[in-house]
Amino acid sequence: MRWKQALSGRIILGTVTDAYQPAEAEFGLTRNSLAVLAEEHREAEVELLTKSDLVLRDADLLGKLRNCSVGFTVTVPDDGAAAVLEPGAAPPSLRLRAAGKLTAASVKVWVFVAPVLPGITDAPGALERLVGALTRAGVREVYLEALNPYPASVERLKLAYRTSFPRSVKYLERYLNDPSGYLRPLSGDLLGFARRYGCYIKHPRPRSRRSFTAKER
Repeated sequence: MRWKQALSGRIILGTVTDAYQPAEAEFGLTRNSLAVLAEEHREAEVELLTKSDLVLRDADLLGKLRNCSVGFTVTVPDDGAAAVLEPGAAPPSLRLRAAGKLTAASVKVWVFVAPVLPGITDAPGALERLVGALTRAGVREVYLEALNPYPASVERLKLAYRTSFPRSVKYLERYLNDPSGYLRPLSGDLLGFARRYGCYIKHPRPRSRRSFTAKER
């Protein structure tokens, strides 16, 4: 990464593999990369996406990057539900606390609510509580992504629903049968939240099983 010419385009860390996995605490590969950028390419456009509050460790370097933003993925706002759905990831409460500390340090923070799990992420009051907590932490951009119902993930998800969230199974089935119809009422709610809390919220676009190729099936 040590070269003299200016960088062009965006550098995005964490779109496929989280840049702040537990091993990062020991090996510091992400921190070393950020250190090079902060030293030689402070104008570079850098985005990080993570489920870990370990990113706070690197707040000193993030503050030196003039075009840097950090995104936190949050699937559900409840720590207990997250422990079932995202084993090994930092609890959402720690991610929200980290978001607040980074915004207080003048680092731009956004949140990726993905995927929206029917009957869990959008349970009565859950999304509004999440949006409210995010805005209190200084977050002003929230992006939602609909569940991508490819067969392998759906089967695992159905098992988790039946085991830990049996009352929400019917909402998952409704979404799988008609993604657009299920998400349509959510748009109005999100518009209201955006106005009430003064933030930008990108609505989820429905994903259909029909969009898969024969190979993906």
